[in-house]
Amino acid sequence: MAINPGRTSAWGARMSRALAEISGLQCAPGSLAEYRDSARKSGKRLPDELEDQECSICFAGAEIEGISRANGSTFVFEAESALPAMPVGSEMRLKCREGSLRCLVLGAEENRLRLARAPNRCERRRHTRHPVEGVAVVHFPEGREAEASLTDLSEGGAGIVSGCLLEVGEPVRLFLRVAGLKRISYEVDGWVANCKPGSGHGFCIGIQFRDLPEDLKDEIRRMRQPKHPE
Repeated sequence: MAINPGRTSAWGARMSRALAEISGLQCAPGSLAEYRDSARKSGKRLPDELEDQECSICFAGAEIEGISRANGSTFVFEAESALPAMPVGSEMRLKCREGSLRCLVLGAEENRLRLARAPNRCERRRHTRHPVEGVAVVHFPEGREAEASLTDLSEGGAGIVSGCLLEVGEPVRLFLRVAGLKRISYEVDGWVANCKPGSGHGFCIGIQFRDLPEDLKDEIRRMRQPKHPE
């Protein structure tokens, strides 16, 4: 899996603006190549252009220091000691003196990660979200649980609202009860893709699914079908 932004002008414009905000550079919307040129003229390089470089990764509330080496469109991050469990597909931020970059985990060993630049939010969404009503119980590996309201559902994940702050990248198991579906509940494994404060009290949380049960996939697909009046 090699993620290579800049293939389209729309992608390049979004990435340029995002990277400009991160680094503090002012740059007009354009291709990623144009942004790189602007960065070089300012004496800066993006993290994926650096060779052996001291850096850190931010994951699940922790910051871990190590060395990052660029390898084409991917990176290898190596820590001095063993890393916590980081599921493939989870998101983190790679930080170094030259800037920071959102990354996805492609592979993990004891003290080494293989990372790729994360696509932007618009490009990343592949599945249609369906507004739903329901409840969810979030179960964590260490045994604690958190209750939440279910707000939307897709084949790729679910949106929930909870009073608990969840760490991005944290693995979870969801117990879902969706109003109107035949089965009473579904059990799904996933990880926390994003978590941000809601408009009221609580947090809006995006859960990325791993292996979605086939029967739940069928139910979600049926949500896309138009309902004909009898």
